[in-house]
Amino acid sequence: MTDPTIPAPVRFFEGDCREFLPIDADVVITDPPYGVDRHGRMLGQIASNYHGKGAHTRGYYDHDSDKFAEILTPAFNGMLHSLPKGGSLIAFCGNRTFAEMVTIATHAGFQMLDVLVFTGGGSFAKSRTMLMPRHELAFFARRPGGTREINPNRNIANLFDIPKTKGESKHPTTKPQTWMRRVVEVFSEPGETILDPFAGSGSTLVAARNLGRPSIGIEHEHPYANIARERLGLPLQPPFAA
Repeated sequence: MTDPTIPAPVRFFEGDCREFLPIDADVVITDPPYGVDRHGRMLGQIASNYHGKGAHTRGYYDHDSDKFAEILTPAFNGMLHSLPKGGSLIAFCGNRTFAEMVTIATHAGFQMLDVLVFTGGGSFAKSRTMLMPRHELAFFARRPGGTREINPNRNIANLFDIPKTKGESKHPTTKPQTWMRRVVEVFSEPGETILDPFAGSGSTLVAARNLGRPSIGIEHEHPYANIARERLGLPLQPPFAA
């Protein structure tokens, strides 16, 4: 039985997840980039992690549907083959790219099971031409060929109304630790390995470690990789030489 007083082990890699996957895991919980800055603008492929005049980018792409599929198709294919048959995927999505992401994951071979709605995290008005978002979405899917209970507790709803933890804004789409702990609790068991191939600042990995789940994280952007390392107590690393 896992000792909850001992933090679970974490393996962390910096780079493009498409070059690392597949990696054996029991559950994938991830928040892929979906091309929206803090003001709701689609982002240009400017310098990686450019911060200026309130703009932000994870450095991956302009929001172009073909490019979106080019990046995420091999990523979801790698996630699929990281999981056992019946293994679960929980992926957060932007409202405007939700349908695209679900389509890409389905074409990669995942079986869609449900939509998850998260509220209680607070929000900001992205522009005067849009409504203020009051929820965030994720989808729940699995690798075909098997089934598993997602949690021994019954009657778990697909609406997660959980208050946000303050002080978690170093990454513009950081998911509240209260949310991530609940997702890890519902969709995995102690001792199972959690994979996050778009680890960002490490929220999934922190929740997994604190709940006794070994975890594996991959992050493409160096500043966020080091934020994740700092949160996880791992040694910071210099940027890769060009």
